[in-house]
Amino acid sequence: MNDTGLLLLGVLLVACGTMFFSVNAITLRTFSRLQLQEAFKRAGKEEESARQLTDKLIGNAEKLILTCSVYRIIFNVCILVLLLHVF
Repeated sequence: MNDTGLLLLGVLLVACGTMFFSVNAITLRTFSRLQLQEAFKRAGKEEESARQLTDKLIGNAEKLILTCSVYRIIFNVCILVLLLHVF
């Protein structure tokens, strides 16, 4: 595989990372507290433990959304740099 193929493979991998963080950011913006508690209960957590985990996630949701957005920007810049290097 030549250099162009490796660079395009890198672009593909970085694009997958961008999609991963995009999906996570969207999910963090739209989740339901009640459905999250029910999912924790189905996973075998006790009611109090499920409530604590839900509260912890809700308390940190804005930070997590910001972190996902920053990583998405970094991955997008990497895609741009790799594509500029190809051409």
